[in-house]
Amino acid sequence: MQTKTLIVPARNGWQWITEGSRIYGKNRMLLALAVIGFWLLIGLVGSQVPQIGRLLATICMPAISVGLMGLCRYLDQEDTMAPSALLSGLSGHMGALLLLGVMYIVVLAAALGVVALIDGGRFFHVFLMGGKLDTAEANPLATWAFLLLMLPVAMAYWYAPILVAWHGHSVGKSLFFSLFACLRNWRAFVVYTCSLIMLMILMTIVAGMMASWLPASLPRVAQSIPAILLFSSSPCRCCMPVSTSATAMCSWRAAIRVERPEMPETPGLAPSSSLAPQGVFGGTFDPVHYGHLRLAEEAAEALGLSSVRWIPAGQPALRAAPQASATHRLAMTRCAIADNPRFILDDAEVASECVSYTVPTLERLRRAEVCGSRQPLVLLTGVDAFSRLEAWHRWQQLFELAHIAVVCRPGYSLRAEDLSPALAAAFRARCVDDLAALSASPAGRIVAFAMTPLDISATRIRAFLVRGMTPRYLLPDAVVDYIRCHNLYTEH
Repeated sequence: MQTKTLIVPARNGWQWITEGSRIYGKNRMLLALAVIGFWLLIGLVGSQVPQIGRLLATICMPAISVGLMGLCRYLDQEDTMAPSALLSGLSGHMGALLLLGVMYIVVLAAALGVVALIDGGRFFHVFLMGGKLDTAEANPLATWAFLLLMLPVAMAYWYAPILVAWHGHSVGKSLFFSLFACLRNWRAFVVYTCSLIMLMILMTIVAGMMASWLPASLPRVAQSIPAILLFSSSPCRCCMPVSTSATAMCSWRAAIRVERPEMPETPGLAPSSSLAPQGVFGGTFDPVHYGHLRLAEEAAEALGLSSVRWIPAGQPALRAAPQASATHRLAMTRCAIADNPRFILDDAEVASECVSYTVPTLERLRRAEVCGSRQPLVLLTGVDAFSRLEAWHRWQQLFELAHIAVVCRPGYSLRAEDLSPALAAAFRARCVDDLAALSASPAGRIVAFAMTPLDISATRIRAFLVRGMTPRYLLPDAVVDYIRCHNLYTEH
């Protein structure tokens, strides 16, 4: 399995925090209970046998972090509670994960030993036994030495557990690639670390100010309410330890490229045996018209698609709310494609109560019971939409999940010079002319193809209907009949 590390912009460090906060906010109670339950168990063991609990927690930490990140990944993809996801990736890898924990203890002990040579063991005693180091006894050189020694260790362990558990790499290879990925993206990690520190400082200041406004006569529990409310809100909650797993998973998705594993929650389901590419065509379809139908038909012919999956958006993220309801748009699409056996209707986004994003939809399709990991998927999009790809949710992950086919007007070529620098770089690296490349791999390529120009737009059709004009010959008769039957698009 090939592992690649990518260099991401520095601003991604802040994006990891905001994205992690979003994931954590989906079910922060479940994530918090998972972490609290673990520490309660460790505390119970430690209370019975001093120092054992802390030692056990350190050894188990790589496995625990994998479980928490698996839970975050599942939560991001499914929007549901799934406590079983805590065990994702642990089967068959527990020995390697425990070895990571043991190696960490050895390295930590070595670092503390070096620091003990500087301050006579004071830092070592406080670190091991707990307590507070007296300012008068503190040796700044010892503190800085410890931080400098542990910094590369922290980078080596940042991605190592999930590289072991999710991708089956050896312990040594996982540590190397984790360190290498962090070093290549040091700018993003600096932004990430500084942002966390600033948020924590801001939270502390705001909580203190809120508490100072309360009467001093109130009980201590009441005085702590502002801090509780602040730490449980977004985006401040991303600074809590529990959400570190979510932000770490987000950074992994951005900086490391490996062959995507199947969702661990669906073992035993075989991926599709067919390697013929399948088209994915999303849109509001408000209403669906001949331009949409002709695009899907010509894409299927030009790209050799076995089928085209139509996915009406439930709640589009990058445009105003559609005029017709999601239910009506789904029904109109069903009417329009009913007579074409190569077209498949997918109602998942309409059924979902969440905002429609392309990456989560593709991740859903990649599950074994739908398309699996080996099935080539081709996302159909227009030139205008592709040129704004950087505005899409997690746009860089699109190439992990699907090829992208860009529809061009005849005589028009898609040029890297017309794109933003980041998108242009992706375009140059991934664009191919050989359409056979779409069948050779599940995802990662960009192709352009021309289609018959049809000057039809949903906006113009809606304007016709508002003025009482007929839209016939712009969209299928079945859709026209549906619009009239339900009295759609009669008002602005």
